Amino acid sequence: MEIITSKSNSKIIEAKKLLDKKNRDKLGLFLVETEKVLKEALSCGLRPKYFFVEENKTFKFLTEKQTYSFPVFMVAKNVFKEISTVVTPDGIVAVFEKPKQKAEYLGGNFLILDCLQNPDNFGAIMRTAAACNFNQIYTINCVDAYSPKVLRASMGNQFKLNVNCVEYEDISKLFANAKIYVMDMDGKNLFNFDKFDKNTGFVIGNEGNGISKEMKAIVKNSLSIPMKNNVESLNASVSASVVMYYIFSKTI
Repeated sequence: MEIITSKSNSKIIEAKKLLDKKNRDKLGLFLVETEKVLKEALSCGLRPKYFFVEENKTFKFLTEKQTYSFPVFMVAKNVFKEISTVVTPDGIVAVFEKPKQKAEYLGGNFLILDCLQNPDNFGAIMRTAAACNFNQIYTINCVDAYSPKVLRASMGNQFKLNVNCVEYEDISKLFANAKIYVMDMDGKNLFNFDKFDKNTGFVIGNEGNGISKEMKAIVKNSLSIPMKNNVESLNASVSASVVMYYIFSKTI
């Protein structure tokens, strides 16, 4: 198989563009890196346009029925680094089309992420959401869900979820048949509630500033996670995990 040795190769240039959000949005494409995350994407029914594999690397799953029909380009090591965001890459990257998802509420427990900016937090939240059956996540002014860092932090579990960008003005109409709580230090103790409606959403705010004033103007109900030793707040992904597992514990 011919090896791509030039950084100016058209496929490499296209893939490198996808490291930038504006190009991901414009082209409707995104990159997935590492074998683990790629396998999750494939198992969830996503189909790649093509794979890039670093020269002298082999991946058994590429010969399996669901993947062997897609183009695979071998890439020289120095060129592969142009499209990788991992310090020590495992040698495989793929280009996917963004799934077409409609911003709708289908019922069940859900999260609204309000101005979340840390990709590690976002990815960790999606990983826990999948584990706790919070299958719908709505984002407002958040870090891009298709950022390579977010995808890796979610360990591919993002593909099991319905993740949509919405606006503040969408909240009241979209969730007319649901109950929503913002997670705020001034709210009522979460653990004093033993039962929640099956159609309940929880808003997780920005890492530094918490819930936005726009969201507080829309959602009046608030809950808090009790803390000792004068701890003022928890990491956003930790807070979300506490909430989701508490709700999940009431349903299993």
